[in-house]
Amino acid sequence: MPDERKEDGPADGEPRARKDTPISVGGPEGAANRIAQLQRTLRRTLGLADEVERLVRSRGFDPRSRAALVELADHFEEDLTAIAASTGRTLRRLADLGT
Repeated sequence: MPDERKEDGPADGEPRARKDTPISVGGPEGAANRIAQLQRTLRRTLGLADEVERLVRSRGFDPRSRAALVELADHFEEDLTAIAASTGRTLRRLADLGT
């Protein structure tokens, strides 16, 4: 039936071509901007991890430490999951731009 919603798989029955979708990076400047964005994200992650480590070492699992652990967990689950899903693929495509 055409009005039925599919639960699994692509809507048109064809495999998704996500891996073959071109990435527009705006040349070397755009590629450098993407790398800089990745660096900022990784610095934030390291900063959060350092803060959580410091709090847990000095305070144990008090309310502030637990809140910091939750913030770090949220960062990994919400922010880094989306970034990790595409970062490797994007970096490989950026490397292919020069060939």
